[in-house]
Amino acid sequence: FFFQAEDGIRDSVASRGLGDVYKRQLLNTIEKNLEEVKDEEVAAYSLALGQLLKWIRESIKFRKQDIIARKAKRQAAKEERENKIKEKEDWEKRRQEELQSAIKEAEAEHQEHIEKLKKEKEEVDEFSMGETQNQPLPEFKYVEAELMADWNEKNPPVQVPPEIAEEFDNDFIYEPPPPPAQTNTSFY
Repeated sequence: FFFQAEDGIRDSVASRGLGDVYKRQLLNTIEKNLEEVKDEEVAAYSLALGQLLKWIRESIKFRKQDIIARKAKRQAAKEERENKIKEKEDWEKRRQEELQSAIKEAEAEHQEHIEKLKKEKEEVDEFSMGETQNQPLPEFKYVEAELMADWNEKNPPVQVPPEIAEEFDNDFIYEPPPPPAQTNTSFY
């Protein structure tokens, strides 16, 4: 443990060790520093150090490839999730539109029944002298529930994948190359 004094207060701070130092260094910086080192000179000095240098360079190369591949995979997963969210919104909108249309059709088919209930209610209201005026007419909710269940069976809901968690690869900052410049191919 190393101790650090601040304003007369001593706190024990655990040593960060070499791992923390290397985590903060970018792979590009390490790679740039290794560019000046020649494999032949290191191998001539020590065969083991030559092999270690090769291993370090390969490790950096594979780590960069891994980061790029994982970022591409995360981006594809995010795009797929966004597409599924849009699909689900469209599905819900289509379901609501078709449900409203089916309800209107069902109400039109049952209009006679509704009119009959209205007349019966008016007769009861006249006979009971206003005691039941606050009672609403029954609605045909069973039609809505049946239509929804039927529609969901024919059109299964869209499953949206869970949100993609961000990963922090702070040892290599990858910026994708810019898209190729578009050339004007039209001739005047």
